[in-house]
Amino acid sequence: MNEIAKPETFFGACPHDCPDTCSMLFEVDDGKLLSVRGNPDHPMTRGGLCVKVKNYEERHYHPDRLLYPMKRVGPKGSKQFERISWDEALGTIVERWTDIIEKHGPQAIAPYSYLGHQGLVHGLNGGDAFFNRLGASVMERTFCGEGSCTAWLLTLGPTAGLDPESYIHSKYIVIWACNSVSTNLHHWAIVRDAQKKGAKVVVIDAYASRTAKSADWHICPKPGTDGALAMAIINSIIEQGLVDQDYVDNYTVGFEELKERAATRTPEWAEEITGVPAADIRKLAYELATEQPAAIRMGVALERHYGGGQTIRAVSCIPGLTGAWRHVGGGVTQFPVWEHPYKFDVICRPDLIPEGTRVISNLQIGRALLGEGLSDGPPIMSLMCWNSNPVTQAPETDKIVEGLMREDLFMVSAEHFISDTASYADILLPASMGAEMEDMILSWGHLYLTYNTKCADSPGEAIPNNEIFRRLAARFGFEEENFKWSDTECLERYVDWSSPPARARTSTT
Repeated sequence: MNEIAKPETFFGACPHDCPDTCSMLFEVDDGKLLSVRGNPDHPMTRGGLCVKVKNYEERHYHPDRLLYPMKRVGPKGSKQFERISWDEALGTIVERWTDIIEKHGPQAIAPYSYLGHQGLVHGLNGGDAFFNRLGASVMERTFCGEGSCTAWLLTLGPTAGLDPESYIHSKYIVIWACNSVSTNLHHWAIVRDAQKKGAKVVVIDAYASRTAKSADWHICPKPGTDGALAMAIINSIIEQGLVDQDYVDNYTVGFEELKERAATRTPEWAEEITGVPAADIRKLAYELATEQPAAIRMGVALERHYGGGQTIRAVSCIPGLTGAWRHVGGGVTQFPVWEHPYKFDVICRPDLIPEGTRVISNLQIGRALLGEGLSDGPPIMSLMCWNSNPVTQAPETDKIVEGLMREDLFMVSAEHFISDTASYADILLPASMGAEMEDMILSWGHLYLTYNTKCADSPGEAIPNNEIFRRLAARFGFEEENFKWSDTECLERYVDWSSPPARARTSTT
């Protein structure tokens, strides 16, 4: 009597744009994904999954999923497509792009992607090497984090700052412009554990979020005034004589200039701007300086206003003034991605970008499609979109739609479903998802790289993003070695495996 085969369990990782990057377990039977659950052995995500991926297998086999290459047969935006072969789809793309390059030059072609997938191979930068080699316009991805990251690097350098797991040792925790309960739930679990141990949790947010309602103290500044609040805290720390002068003298630069800059930024001055009482500002400054270890978790919302970068810089200075960095569980956290040993020069191949290639902001893709602001170079005659849906995610939707409706614009979309943006495509390419492709998923909220196993078959004729670009590179005759690497070979080369963080923090659990 034959034994009935049992489903196998494989390690996976949530690919979505989220700081938590949950470790997952895939249950697979005969190439089909049966179920998904959180991995209880992961030290950060602890077996928890958010509601978006608890039924991830249903997304894999959703009846509306794009399964085959398609070409448009109706008006743009009408979602009228018919099935074609991969050979016809790739042949059409190469033919149209070759014609555009001959008539307008390669910069008339523009790539558009973001973090619909956070993998090193198939994610944000997955097509960069191909489009750089093609000579296409460079699309600057400025949706999120650029102001914050630039400010962080200018102030603290390429460091992760405080390890998110270290908050368990903190006695005073400030969550600043981050709704952790809803958007960073695994870090919130650590904060809650610290709170149960006696840590005071302060939330600074312009509205009463779920996180604010769970805090010991909610400070509610007017929207966009966090920079004034941070400068008043700095002023008050100095005026109350709470500066750790030994730490400042030995481990910081620019104190005298900061002191001079903050001299007029009193709590009373800030109260007029922020609406936060001056007495509360002084109390917060005092507690931040004296209740050590004190930790600050900054959210990306801090950069979302004019002067946001300078706000990040001001907040980042506070732990230096108080000497919080001396203590385990003391300091400030931004994006721990700075500690990850990625080789972006290998992933993206910036050396392939032709000198003088123009750069377009993805936040202004609608304007660019309409020719606004393109002071040099040709008009955009073709757009390829993957891992993103700019019609619903980027500003100025009206301009984006008007641009995508251009009959002379040749558009390609690699997608799972016919999204709002994909509905304007001339060629649709079915992309693999989740358990159907091998990758290493980055995190911008903790210090683990999480391996994702290719363990399920893609339905229909869907293929991974990187395979799409491998096939296109072959059609164009690109001979660079990186265009021939398998996904496994990419991962072997995309990460500096000799780095101590890589050895210590790479997670398959």
